Amino acid sequence: MDFTKFSDETKLILLCAKKDPGDADLSKIRQIVNKQLDWGFLWEQSLYHGASSFLYHHLKKQGLEDKAPADYLEKFRGFYIWVNFKNQALWEEFCNIEKALLQKNIKAVPIKGIALNQVLYEGKNIRPIGDIDILIQKSELPDAERVLLSSGYIKSTAGYSIDYYKKYHCHIPFRKRHLCEVHWAIALPRPHKIDLPDIWKNTREYNVKETKLTILSPEDNLFTLALHLNRFNSPLSLRYIMDVSEFINQYRNTIDWDYLIKNARANKIRSLLYFALYSAQDMLGAPVPKNILQELRPGLIRHKGLGYLIKNKTFSVNNKRPVSKKYLYLVLRYLIYDRAWHFISYIFFIPIEDFARFYSLPLNSRGTYVSYRLRVLYIFYRTTRAIIASIGRKTR
Repeated sequence: MDFTKFSDETKLILLCAKKDPGDADLSKIRQIVNKQLDWGFLWEQSLYHGASSFLYHHLKKQGLEDKAPADYLEKFRGFYIWVNFKNQALWEEFCNIEKALLQKNIKAVPIKGIALNQVLYEGKNIRPIGDIDILIQKSELPDAERVLLSSGYIKSTAGYSIDYYKKYHCHIPFRKRHLCEVHWAIALPRPHKIDLPDIWKNTREYNVKETKLTILSPEDNLFTLALHLNRFNSPLSLRYIMDVSEFINQYRNTIDWDYLIKNARANKIRSLLYFALYSAQDMLGAPVPKNILQELRPGLIRHKGLGYLIKNKTFSVNNKRPVSKKYLYLVLRYLIYDRAWHFISYIFFIPIEDFARFYSLPLNSRGTYVSYRLRVLYIFYRTTRAIIASIGRKTR
C-alpha cells in the first residue's frame, strides 16, 4: 500500500479503518494525529466510508481523542455511542427473530452487518449496522412471513406489491422497531441471477453470546460483500471493502480461492470480485495473492478504469455531491460488469423503483410511471440536459 499519494487525513482514515491496527500502524497514527489536520474533512469522509466509529475507537484506545477539536470530538464520540447503542439493539432484535423462526423450524442465517459485527469484529460494536438482514430458503418464505407478521412486524414495501419484490428484489422488508430484510438470495436477480449452489452446504456454526449462529462461509461472505459494493448513494465507499479486508486477513490461510474464481466466472462477476479484492489490497493492505488478482483481472479498459477510480476518486470531495455521486455510480457500475451488454441490460430493464430514485422522482406517482414507460427518451433528455448544464458551468 503506497501511502505517499494520500493526504494526512486520508492516511489517518485508512490506518484506522480496521479492527486491530498493528504496532507500525499505531505509530503512524500517533505521528499523524499530532499534525495540523482538517477535521471537517476527516469527519465527512470517515462518515461516508463507514470508518468514523473505527477512528474514534482507535484514537480513544491510544489516549489520543483529545487531539480533535472539541466540536468534532463531540461529533465522533456521539456517533460512536450511537453505533454501540444501535448495534446492541439490532442484535437483541435479531435474537428474538431467530428464536421465533427456529420455533417453526426455519433456519435463519444472518448476513452482512448483523453477522459481521459478531463473527468478524468480535462484538466490539465499532462496525455500523444499518438494519437486520437474514437469509432463508426461498421455500420457507411464506412461513417466515407469517412468523414476522404474528410478531408485530409489518411489510415495508413502499407501496409496491410482494409480487414486484419477488420479481425485482432478493428480499422482503419488514419493520417494527427496526428494519428487517428477509432474503432468499444474496443479490438482486439482475442483470442475471446469482447462483451459488453450495451456499447452504458451506455454512458454518459459531457460538456467540450463548447463541449458536449459522453463518455463511468466508468465501460466500466475500461474494455477498462484493455484490453490495456499488450502492447508489455511496459509490466507492470503503464500508464493505473494510469487511472484505478483514475477512482476507482473518482467513488468509484457509480461503478457497479456486471456489471464488470458479463461481465468479460462472456468475459473470469476475470484474466485480477483482474490484473488491484490488480495493482491499490497494487501500487497506489486504494480503490478496498476486496470482489471484491476475486470474481475475478484467480487460484493459476495465482494469485501468477501476484502478483510476480507486486511486483518484475514493476520497474525492465530489463524492458528497448528489450529481457527482450519480454519475460516478454509473461509471463504476459499467466497469464492474464483465460485459458491456450487462450494463446496457441494467439501464434499459431497470425497475421503476430504481429509476425513480436515480432521477429523484416521487415513488408511485403517475408522472413517474409515464416517464418510466418512456424511459429511453427520458434518459436521453435528462442526460442531454445534464451535459448542457455542465458545459454552461465550464464556460462561465
